[in-house]
Amino acid sequence: MAIKNLDLLQFSGCKVLRRGLGVLKKERAAAPTSMLMKIAYVLSVGEPDVVELTALALAVHEYQHNGPDPSGAVSRVPDDETARGLSELLLRRVEERLPPEDKA
Repeated sequence: MAIKNLDLLQFSGCKVLRRGLGVLKKERAAAPTSMLMKIAYVLSVGEPDVVELTALALAVHEYQHNGPDPSGAVSRVPDDETARGLSELLLRRVEERLPPEDKA
């Protein structure tokens, strides 16, 4: 979604990748997780579901990184069953947004 809506992103500057090879920050396909909600908010002008999809993806990522957490101290995902359900929901929602030729 970010690549499709580069015109909405106002990141300036250049990221040096290696030995003088650089890429404009707004054309990078990767971003730290700490920036994803900001990017999603900016993209929400043209992509209404992007904030919710990003929040869902970050919850699954948090589970992947920290594992299940019944106490909710380090992860919002309490168990494997919830993680599985969230992952399936995320995949379905993303698949719904793909053009017909890109669907598996």
